[in-house]
Amino acid sequence: REKGNVDFSETDTALRFAELRDWMYQNVYKKIDDDFQELALKKTYDFLAEMQLRAHPALLLSLMTDEELNVMARFFMRQRAPELEQIKYFGVFEILPYLEGRILDFMDPDLGWKDEAVR
Repeated sequence: REKGNVDFSETDTALRFAELRDWMYQNVYKKIDDDFQELALKKTYDFLAEMQLRAHPALLLSLMTDEELNVMARFFMRQRAPELEQIKYFGVFEILPYLEGRILDFMDPDLGWKDEAVR
């Protein structure tokens, strides 16, 4: 049927993918115990907040990779927080100088950077 735009959502592949995705949500993802991941994210958020890096901890957390969060989780599993020296290679620390001290509107898709020159 005519939609006025390109749409692949009703192709055989798309329909099979949707069926498999729905099955995975019902039979796999819902059975995963995510308490540990939730705890690791909370501890990492709290750690970033305590560091007082002059950037919102939620923004910093969202910029971290899965592997970086896994590293943080391993520190917390050993009942200790990392030293900055141990995590300074994380990508978020490359971006940090551009975030420090800025007030960002998280609801603005470009974070309000369109009107600012790159430093």
